Amino acid sequence: MGDVVLVQAGDAMEADGVLLEGFEVDLDESAVTGESELQRKDGGYFLTSGSYVQNGQGTYLVVAVGVHSERGKVQLALNA
Repeated sequence: MGDVVLVQAGDAMEADGVLLEGFEVDLDESAVTGESELQRKDGGYFLTSGSYVQNGQGTYLVVAVGVHSERGKVQLALNA
């Protein structure tokens, strides 16, 4: 937590975070939310682990990892 990470097209979001700045960052959040359309994110938006960057690039501040991330919470719930 606390790291600033560069993301670009083709990257998988491994941690939850807040987008600090980005240029045309489109995420595929279907694995997390079930939403099939790409979601455009601008600075200040929350990025969830388990999403995939389809377009653009940016930097985000990591705020949750592992079982504390959205993806981790879903995995825990499925294993319970």
